[in-house]
Amino acid sequence: PPPSPTPVQSADGLEVRTVRSISEVPPEAWNRCADGYDGQVNPFLQWEFLHALEASGSASAEQGWLPVHAVLSRAQQQDDASGNEAAEILGVAPLYVKSHSYGEYVFDHAWAEAYGRFTGKRYYPKLQSCVPFSPVTGSRLLVAGEGQDREESLAVLSKSVVALCDQIDVSSLHVTFNTGEERDYLSEEAGFLARTGIQYHWENQGYESFDDFLMNLRQSKRKSIRQERKYVLQKSGLRVSRVHGSEMSAADWDAFYRFYLNTCDKKWGEAYLNREFFHMLGDSMKEKVDPLSLLSTLSVSSHFFLYQKIVERRDRM
Repeated sequence: PPPSPTPVQSADGLEVRTVRSISEVPPEAWNRCADGYDGQVNPFLQWEFLHALEASGSASAEQGWLPVHAVLSRAQQQDDASGNEAAEILGVAPLYVKSHSYGEYVFDHAWAEAYGRFTGKRYYPKLQSCVPFSPVTGSRLLVAGEGQDREESLAVLSKSVVALCDQIDVSSLHVTFNTGEERDYLSEEAGFLARTGIQYHWENQGYESFDDFLMNLRQSKRKSIRQERKYVLQKSGLRVSRVHGSEMSAADWDAFYRFYLNTCDKKWGEAYLNREFFHMLGDSMKEKVDPLSLLSTLSVSSHFFLYQKIVERRDRM
């Protein structure tokens, strides 16, 4: 592993250091930064989700994901008798030293080849800011607070991750699936090159029922969908039920993991997540995880959004 970088300090007393595990950051401090200022909680950025990835070994140095998370803090004097100082955490950034480009949902193998051909240097290791194995858009510079304090923290954190990149001696720094707010802080002036991607999102346009949604489709499509649903209900014997993570047993999670492996095999994908991850996720995010029993759809929810991953059950579909 690369040596631990020296903390980066700003003129106004802010400091950015790195940690080799998210467990070194208190969960409440990380989540306070991840929740941001607008109340839109992204479950994939929560301490519990990222910790499950690391603690299960799914995102680990052995798998080519070495955590080097950045932590922005300001020293403040404690009131205890010892007079020791405690760091007030103002921001964090999920960072990983990568030895490959798998699990990122951005294919930069051509970049790797070109970098080696034109510079004569190795493309790996590189520094990656993302949520492992997820293409869901979300903040990568996670900062608590509002107004000018927030802007100051974003500016310091964005500059510091570039400085950390130089200290760690990696080829490059990649920030993927970030938000529009961060664009000003990850600009060409700061040394970044922008890459534009396209995603297709479905949004509820005020539909109160599935029939409301169908009424916005052409008649031929409405008819086709209704016939398919009728067949499923009357002929296939399939049943869909919703259960919360807190209602899932260990055997249920084992079954879900088998469905996940089946989907990876069928789609020629790689199973990045292991069995322990699903058990840990079910334990630490019980009220935010909804696996549907027979269709095996893993839904991770926040107050505003529902994120789903479809996996298939071999003997029923």
